[in-house]
Amino acid sequence: MHSNAEDFDRIMQCCSKLDAAHFVDEESRTVTIYLPDADLGATIDEIRMSMNSYDKTNLIEVTTPDFVISRTLEKEEEKEAGKEVEPVEKLMQDTRKYAVLEWSKVTLTTVAALIALSGLFLDNIEIVVGAMLLSPLLGPVYGFAISLGVGKVKSAVRSIVVLVVLLLFSVAMVAVLTFATSLFIPLTLTARITSREVLSPLYVPIALLLGFASMLAMTKGIPEIAAGVAISVALVPPAAVAGILLVVKPAMAAYPAIIVAQNVLGLMAGALISVMVLNLGPRRYYEKVVARRLMVRTSIIVAVLIGITLIPYF
Repeated sequence: MHSNAEDFDRIMQCCSKLDAAHFVDEESRTVTIYLPDADLGATIDEIRMSMNSYDKTNLIEVTTPDFVISRTLEKEEEKEAGKEVEPVEKLMQDTRKYAVLEWSKVTLTTVAALIALSGLFLDNIEIVVGAMLLSPLLGPVYGFAISLGVGKVKSAVRSIVVLVVLLLFSVAMVAVLTFATSLFIPLTLTARITSREVLSPLYVPIALLLGFASMLAMTKGIPEIAAGVAISVALVPPAAVAGILLVVKPAMAAYPAIIVAQNVLGLMAGALISVMVLNLGPRRYYEKVVARRLMVRTSIIVAVLIGITLIPYF
């Protein structure tokens, strides 16, 4: 790094506190520091606080040397190796499967929606809960938040695409079965169906809490089938109702569809908050910067979309 004369003394004070190999050229006001990747972000943040960011002569350059022999650096790397590995590495491995659309997921989601359809027409909460246990909708929400937290935009987008496809396919299959059933049996809308014809702004904060809790549960090792019920309770019943009303009362089908949209956005917002609270992210400094920027931009977009879904209440 290179700095002006005014900031150089402060930078030297920061370097004196580092337990890392560093070399100083006072004539050119240049400092070279060798340290493990795990310490890079914190070190740069501390040095930047000592530098005038508006001065064009101040410069921090980060490079990866091909080969370094240093006992001091080896000791620091040994310390890092003995520490518990951040959970994000394992979490990223788990999220890869959620960014892929598989027929098994489509089939399982469709079966869950059809079971929910039966429970809604029978006004049987036990059957509806059984449908929630089958639905694999937690995975894409989980994959979206973790992928975004580490700056993997494509993986995050694919996870959301998988979620949308699963929901649309479920709605379509419920509509088809409802239409086929109506040809032989007169259908009566139960209270569990009509209750989702009414919009409420409370769906958003509830979904936000569910998304936050589900992400927290998954990162703490709680089985997916248990944590997934929280996601399914927000998505499966209204999606099934949307499919039903497309056939029985088309004019009202938009209401459960809006509820689904509110719940999806609320779950996404809650999941993002959970990632930020748990401080899940990449190790390298510049990857952290990119991931943080993506998180902020995505959070703004989600907040705007949530605001759009709340327009009918005003």
